[in-house]
Amino acid sequence: MAAASETETLRALLRAQFPDLAGLPLTPVPSGGTDNAMVRVGMDLVARLPKDARAAALLKKEAHWLDGLPDLPLAVPRIRGRGQASGAFPHNWLLLGWLPGAPATLGSLGDQVTAARMLADFLRALWQMPPTLPTSPENNRGAPLASRDAMTRKAIAGVADLFEADRLLALWQVGLDAPPWDGTPRAFHGDLQAGNLLAESGRLTAVIDWGLAGCGDPAADLTVAWMYLQAEGRTAFRAALAPDDTLWRRGRALSVYAATIALSYYRNGRNPAVADRTAWACEQLLQDVP
Repeated sequence: MAAASETETLRALLRAQFPDLAGLPLTPVPSGGTDNAMVRVGMDLVARLPKDARAAALLKKEAHWLDGLPDLPLAVPRIRGRGQASGAFPHNWLLLGWLPGAPATLGSLGDQVTAARMLADFLRALWQMPPTLPTSPENNRGAPLASRDAMTRKAIAGVADLFEADRLLALWQVGLDAPPWDGTPRAFHGDLQAGNLLAESGRLTAVIDWGLAGCGDPAADLTVAWMYLQAEGRTAFRAALAPDDTLWRRGRALSVYAATIALSYYRNGRNPAVADRTAWACEQLLQDVP
């Protein structure tokens, strides 16, 4: 939806479903995401409007997760209203509390080592949650790596003109050969990267966009070490979280999967912000090839 269409649609939805909010100013929120349009409602709320049926299914799962998340070391969105599909808009949608801050690019942080330690604290708390919240099989990044071997190899081939495919394949294979997770399934966010982290005054403040959350192998969230952090931050993150070597190897392999899948799809103008971010992640991964 174009920005004008987003605000017009949301205004109609608010009049019908939340009339007490219909008079508040509406401000589209720029985003590099692909699933939801976001429009700020007044000063304290933001609407998430899924762009298609797939995004609507992810938003439904996100709502289940947000209902069950405890207080964590970094803030998470809280639901303030549940919009229903109607003639004005074909999907259910959400009103969330507005979280201050801006996308937490490394350049916006005062100290990436501190950020890395904060991320480790966040994951340690998240992994302590009971594994009772819903996951989505088609997006379950906590599943065994073998389940995505073919698609990862295809994605690596799809970026072979940009990066050395044999080196990325070597990292993938090291993770594939690691023993799979055999412990209790743990909760994970599933997409920890700059677009889903917020910062304010040089410090990480929040983790948003829980549409790919699930339960399973906690290596799913170690991808933040390559999708977000540079070498110094990776070292601090690993020291603070203290994952065993097999967990680390699987997390790195999942980063190969996440980065090459996204880059092979979003390159060539489909989403330059995502393509740039995942190309950068591939560069970080290649620093770890012996």
